[in-house]
Amino acid sequence: MGARFGLPHADPMTFTAIRFGIVALLLGVFVRVAGRPLPREPRMWGHLAVSGVLIRRGAASTVSSLFYRVPPVTAAQGYLLFDQRLTPLQLAGIAVTAIGVAMINVGDPRPPERTE
Repeated sequence: MGARFGLPHADPMTFTAIRFGIVALLLGVFVRVAGRPLPREPRMWGHLAVSGVLIRRGAASTVSSLFYRVPPVTAAQGYLLFDQRLTPLQLAGIAVTAIGVAMINVGDPRPPERTE
């Protein structure tokens, strides 16, 4: 909406910088209101930066896939290292999530139709 009404003649980099600045301010206000602390470790800021770059480059499904892989890997580590067991409902949840991630990453095997 801002591209159409506010900055119709701005170059893409200027518009992107303004957009990210506004979002950073809004998120800063949200963090303050919610009372949540910002990450203190430099390593965490690096993780956030890598996630942001991947999302910006159009790899959002890859980034979300990484996040959705955490529970099954954690469950496997709990089983192997601590002999923890999962309930059938937990296993079903992990299976449904894995199927959803696979469906997103595999995509449609049909080639896109040409419309001329």
